[in-house]
Amino acid sequence: MAQAARIQAKAAASKTMRNIQRGYTPDERARGVYGENVRLGIARSRLLTESYKMTEGEPMVLRRAKALDHILRHMPVYIEDQQWIVGNYAESPHHLVHFIEQNWRSVQRVIQPGAPGETLADDAARREFDELCAYWDGRSLRDILSRSMTEDMRRYFRYEGTILWSLLSEGFVPNYEKLFRMGLRGIIREAEEKLRAVEDHVPIDYFEQKNFLHAVIITLEAAVAFSGRFAAKARQMARAEKDPVRRGQLESIAEACERVPAEPPRTLHEAIQFFWLIHVITHQIEFIAIGIGARLDVLFNPFYEADLKAGRITREGALELLEDLWVNFEGCSQMYSPTMSGVYGGGHLPPAAEPGDRGGGRRGQRCDEPHELPHPGGGRVGPHAPGEHLPALPRRYTQGVSAQGHRRDAHGHRVSGPVQRQVPHSTD
Repeated sequence: MAQAARIQAKAAASKTMRNIQRGYTPDERARGVYGENVRLGIARSRLLTESYKMTEGEPMVLRRAKALDHILRHMPVYIEDQQWIVGNYAESPHHLVHFIEQNWRSVQRVIQPGAPGETLADDAARREFDELCAYWDGRSLRDILSRSMTEDMRRYFRYEGTILWSLLSEGFVPNYEKLFRMGLRGIIREAEEKLRAVEDHVPIDYFEQKNFLHAVIITLEAAVAFSGRFAAKARQMARAEKDPVRRGQLESIAEACERVPAEPPRTLHEAIQFFWLIHVITHQIEFIAIGIGARLDVLFNPFYEADLKAGRITREGALELLEDLWVNFEGCSQMYSPTMSGVYGGGHLPPAAEPGDRGGGRRGQRCDEPHELPHPGGGRVGPHAPGEHLPALPRRYTQGVSAQGHRRDAHGHRVSGPVQRQVPHSTD
C-alpha cells in the first residue's frame, strides 16, 4: 500500500517524548528527552514575536488574531511524499512546536550544550531562540502568573512533588457540523453581518464585540489563506512530478485545498482535509489542545456513503485517506520540559485503546483484558467497558502510563484531559 512508506518514514521521525526523570540511570538520561532526529521548531515563535512587536498596545483579542494571521501566511508549508491530507504546524516533520508565549525558560535551559535536549538545536538556533526569549522575559504567561502569586504560593510553582502548574490552553471542540455546512466563508459573512449590527446599535459592550468580530474575520481569512498556500504548493509539485499517479494525487490535493475550508466540503477527501486544517490550526498552531472531541464517524460517514453511491471512491480508497489522517495525528507533538516528561510519562498523543469496546485504539484494536492496554500509552474507557477493567487503569499509571490518556466518554461528550468532560462546541 502506498501509505506503508509514509508510515515508516513517520515512525523514523517519531517525536515521542522520553521520560528521563523516573526510573532511568544517568547513562539513559544522557540519551535526552527526544530522539536525535528531532529539532526544536522556531518558525512559530519567530513569527508570533514579530507580530506581537507590531501590535503593542492593541486589545489582546486582536493581537492574538493578527499573530495567527502572520503565522499562517508566512510559516513554511510542505507536502510529504505519498501524503494525501496536508497541513503542517512546524518547519518539517522532524520539528516540534513550542509556545514561547506560555513558558520559555525551561526550553531555553533544556537545549543548552550538555542539557538533555542539546540535540534539539544547533548554535544558530540557540542564538535566535535566546533573542526571542529576551522579548518574552516578563511577558510570558508563566511570568505573569508568577507575579500574581504570593511568596507562599510561589514556592509551589516549581514542581516538588505536590503541585504541577501546567500552562495548557483551554480545551474545546469546534462545531464541525456548522463549519461543514457553511464553510469559513459562510462564517465570515455571518461575522460581518453581526459586526454591521453592532455598529448600527452600539451596545454597551460595543468595543468588546467589535474587537472580537474583527478578530474572527481576521483568523478565518487567515485559515483560508493557509489552505490556499497548500493548494499552490501542490500545483507547483504536480508540474514537476514525473509519476502520473502521484501527479494526479497532487492535483486532487490542490483542488481540495482550493475548495476547503473556505466552502462546504462535497466529498470525503474534502471533508477530511477540511477537518485536518481546522484541527491543526486550533490544536497545534494557535495553542496546544489535548484530544480531538469530534465523532469522526458521524462527521465523515455521510460523505463516504455519498462517494460510494456516486462511484467516486472505493472502500480501500477511503481507508487510505483515513490512514493518512491517522499518520498526521501520529506526527503531532510539542516541546515538553524534562519535568513534564516525568509527570506525564509520555506525549500528548498516546496510543489509545478501549477495554471491551470497538473502535478505539491503534487501527481499531480491541482490548478485552486489562493487561492488553498499550504500554506506554493511554486508554479511552467507552460506555460499554466492563466494570472489572476499570481498576486496571490506576495500576497502569504506576507503570509509567500517562494518566491523561485514560478517559471516560459518552455520546456527544468528550474528555480533553484526565478529569475534564466537555460538551462539543462549548468551552463551558
